[in-house]
Amino acid sequence: MKIYVRVYATLRRYVPNYDPSRGLEIELEEGATVGDAIRRLNLPVEEIKTVFVNATLRDFSYSLKEGDLIGIFSPIAGGLEHSTAHQTGRREGSLSWTQERRAEAWPRSCGLI
Repeated sequence: MKIYVRVYATLRRYVPNYDPSRGLEIELEEGATVGDAIRRLNLPVEEIKTVFVNATLRDFSYSLKEGDLIGIFSPIAGGLEHSTAHQTGRREGSLSWTQERRAEAWPRSCGLI
């Protein structure tokens, strides 16, 4: 199956000849997961912070479908621990303020809307 991938920030250095305006198109076997796509691209898992599939936050075990668009992000420098948004009393396991902003902005930055 064919999927489309956008790699952001410092992760781009691991993808030779990456064109951020076009992203990548890769072929994977039916039933492949986000983790399979990451391994196929030889991206270092320890440098990946957030993955979106079709503008929805997903984990590495998420099963992909034909035509899915994956966005792979490294951590943002400085971290969230010093942000005032981190102190808003969000319950454990909920999206952070930063993740929510990425989820809102990502479809626009990829030309989906």
